[in-house]
Amino acid sequence: MQIKINSLNLQNFQGIGKMNISFDDKATVISGRNGSGKSTIANAISWLLFDCAADKTKNYSPKTIGPDGKELHNLHHSAEAVFSCDTDEFSLKKDFYEEYVVRRGIIDADGNKKREFTGHICDYYVNGRQVKKEEYDNFLSSMFSPEDAKILTLPFYFATEMDTKTRREKIMALIGDVTDEDILEKDQSLDTIIRKIQAKGNADNLAHDLKEEAKQTNDKIKELPIRIDECNGNIIPPAKTKEEAEKSTRTLNAKIAELESRKTEMSDSAALLTLKTKALELKTRIKEIESDINGKNNEILSAQRKEKEEYEFTLNRLENDSVLLAQNLRAVENDLQTFTKKKKDLAEYIEKAKERTFNVPMPSDTCSCCGQKLPLDVIEKARANWLKAKEQFEEEKSKALSEANSRINSMYSDKKLTELTTAKEDIDSDIRDNEKQRENVKASLNMLMAAKPALISAEDNPEYVSLKEELDKIKTAMEGEDNVRNEAKNAIDNEIRSLKAKLDEENQTLNQIFSNEKLSKRIKELTAEHDESLKKAERIKTDIENLELYRRMKAELFEEKQISKFHNVYFAFFTEQINGGQKEVCEPFIINRKGQRISFYKASTGEKINGGLAIINAFSHYMNLSLPIIIDNAEAVNRIIQTEGQQILMKVTDAPLEISQAN
Repeated sequence: MQIKINSLNLQNFQGIGKMNISFDDKATVISGRNGSGKSTIANAISWLLFDCAADKTKNYSPKTIGPDGKELHNLHHSAEAVFSCDTDEFSLKKDFYEEYVVRRGIIDADGNKKREFTGHICDYYVNGRQVKKEEYDNFLSSMFSPEDAKILTLPFYFATEMDTKTRREKIMALIGDVTDEDILEKDQSLDTIIRKIQAKGNADNLAHDLKEEAKQTNDKIKELPIRIDECNGNIIPPAKTKEEAEKSTRTLNAKIAELESRKTEMSDSAALLTLKTKALELKTRIKEIESDINGKNNEILSAQRKEKEEYEFTLNRLENDSVLLAQNLRAVENDLQTFTKKKKDLAEYIEKAKERTFNVPMPSDTCSCCGQKLPLDVIEKARANWLKAKEQFEEEKSKALSEANSRINSMYSDKKLTELTTAKEDIDSDIRDNEKQRENVKASLNMLMAAKPALISAEDNPEYVSLKEELDKIKTAMEGEDNVRNEAKNAIDNEIRSLKAKLDEENQTLNQIFSNEKLSKRIKELTAEHDESLKKAERIKTDIENLELYRRMKAELFEEKQISKFHNVYFAFFTEQINGGQKEVCEPFIINRKGQRISFYKASTGEKINGGLAIINAFSHYMNLSLPIIIDNAEAVNRIIQTEGQQILMKVTDAPLEISQAN
């Protein structure tokens, strides 16, 4: 699809009062000195298509500026263009103007109704029909997106203004990515690294994992020798062989078992058994007496607790009653205060009502304006109305006094006051009684808590004392019997301890032998692990080198594809890092006649323009769409390359504004 601009009509558009421009089918030159209107024409086309100025100025306004630098008011600022789309034509128009409203009742200095400025209006037209902005935008977007239009009309937009991520995506869509099959076709040795990249999802994931794996492997290579040295340092040569230590252990265990058996066979004597039986009987009886005494003491303590709880319950009830009485007292005092105030207010109202008089004077028999005597019927009618008004006043006064007296007698009587006063006195009396009861209960409770309960002591029981004395004698006799047997047992225990000490030494020897065996086995494992880590580190190094080779080859193949599309423009997708590796970018370069790559930003204006046109040609072919291309500073280019899109060349000359066909 090829879209061209055929004509442009401007009315009060920035510095141009009125202008009609016809455009050549291929290229139109708009030349003139600075400030002659070239940029205004470009802005008008951009405003119609993108709703902004050609230089992307924000809050763009097409309003005309006067010689004093101020905006001219009460004008319509419009731009209308006719376009061709293949074989069809369509027109676009925008009309920008000020909106005023007339406020009712507001007059200016000249006595005219004052107009108040409320803002700006922009009317939109498609094919001569006024439409809403949304329909206008939808009409354009049905042919091209705003982003695509900027790419195809503005030579510098894609290379310098579009964000890096979007620019990469657009280039990838245009030229296609370099596939793994393309790389394998160049170098079959990269088959293994490609499979690893595919397993990880992409090269970045593999690079990250290889970096982490290399760090872990190198850390292990440094760590393992230290751990091997630690194991060697912990190996201590044993005093015996394993067989000698095990034989000695078996002999010692057998001797200890024999002594333990002899010790168990030493049973209690008949006399000791009789003493133990008697002691058990005495202990049982003593426990019974203690249990009986504890039961009686618990009953005494329980009675005291019950009496304490009754006092506390009574005190809690009296405190609750005290709160309720205080609330009732506040309510009665409030009612009494309200009663007194309202009765006083009503009495004052009655006194003021009694003092009210009818102050309207008797109508005069002469006219207040001319002083002449009024007709008799007029005088009689006026005086009759005066008498009627006076009677009505007296009647209303009497009625108000009657109602007020009725209220004061019914609602604010002395009887009612006596009732309220009596109620307050009754509550005051109840409060005093409540306080007295609480003080009495508190005193009783304090006396109860201060008194210690008379508990029963087991030492006061003769039977208990006698049984304890008898038990003590039996314990003394039992200790004598135990001493004889314990001396024999102690001799056996001493011999067992001596044998166990020797057994501990033999076990320590065996433990050291077992530890040495484990350490020797661990040293072999760590040595094997160290050797494997060295091999793994070498494999990782090879993978990292192959991954870098893969990335460089991909970048080279990608470069070849770019040059086939853009010719004199190249976009660097990767940049080498100082510490190794690559970083993703999308930096534009110009390829000059010598084949050198120059940063787009450092190239001459002419190189930039032709570079931008090469980009437009590539995307125009890819999108199957061409739009009018606005080329500013065209005088800086000796030879402008041909484009599928119609060219509008802006050239600075030392002459008035001129529009002509390109040679």
